[in-house]
Amino acid sequence: MIEINGDRLLADLRALSRIGARDGGGISRTAFSAEDILARRWYRDRCQEAGLKLTFDGLGNMTAHHPDDEGRTPAVWSGSHIDTVPNGGPLDGAYGTLAALECLRRITEEGLPLARPVRALVFTDEEGNYGHLFGSYGLVNGYRAEDLAGMVPRR
Repeated sequence: MIEINGDRLLADLRALSRIGARDGGGISRTAFSAEDILARRWYRDRCQEAGLKLTFDGLGNMTAHHPDDEGRTPAVWSGSHIDTVPNGGPLDGAYGTLAALECLRRITEEGLPLARPVRALVFTDEEGNYGHLFGSYGLVNGYRAEDLAGMVPRR
């Protein structure tokens, strides 16, 4: 049986919640904002520290995986988003994203052999700055170039 590193997961949740934290309470990390970019860099650094490979699609969705699993399919995916609504809470999206990362880190640390590769995902703009569930919708359904060209921030 493999166990997650709960202390590391909680530390990650606390660290991520500081990015975009507001003095009056809440967290503002709307998609494509300076805070969102900082959070994505922070996530990238966690992946690098764990020896994971991080890839990006054309929408900015981020996918972490063990380097040896490159190209192996089908994969098991888990994750969420790290963007927030204005003055949002610290767990919405962040917990799903960081729990998936922690599971992948522990699988990697233990060298656990898997029948299928595991991917930890961070979806772009799930809170609807440009479009509700922007990243996950695009990953599954795609977007036409003219649809993307017509998108403007809602806030």
